[in-house]
Amino acid sequence: MIAPHPTEPEQRRAAGAARNGGPSTASTFKRAGASFGELALLQWRLLKLDLKRGARKLGQGAAFGAIGLAFVLGAFPVALFAEAQWLIAAFGLSPMAAHAIAAASGALVGLALAYAGYRKLHTGLRAASRSLDDLEKNLTSIGASRGEAPR
Repeated sequence: MIAPHPTEPEQRRAAGAARNGGPSTASTFKRAGASFGELALLQWRLLKLDLKRGARKLGQGAAFGAIGLAFVLGAFPVALFAEAQWLIAAFGLSPMAAHAIAAASGALVGLALAYAGYRKLHTGLRAASRSLDDLEKNLTSIGASRGEAPR
């Protein structure tokens, strides 16, 4: 006796498709793998852009530091001495008190410049770190979806 010809729904079920006529499990995993691959590529591009931006900010931070150092080493002692002389003439302070006030104001300006450089450096490094973290999470997800053990 010859077996009856299978109907269309039976053929789909035999091929691994869902009962409601949806895509097969194999095609779903294939599309998910392609999506994960595209996501990883986009994450890689984002990382490269963040590293470029971070390098630019790193350069700005180094420039702030260099400018601050040149300022302190060059014109700053002269300006502080002039400030001390002005305090002596304007307020009748003793030379020691005037020089102490001038030194304190110089330290505050130097700290402000150093802080500005630190903030620029920190901002640049934080952007690169965020992209690396996102890329690592996505690569871990891709590995888990393929059944690989996490690293």
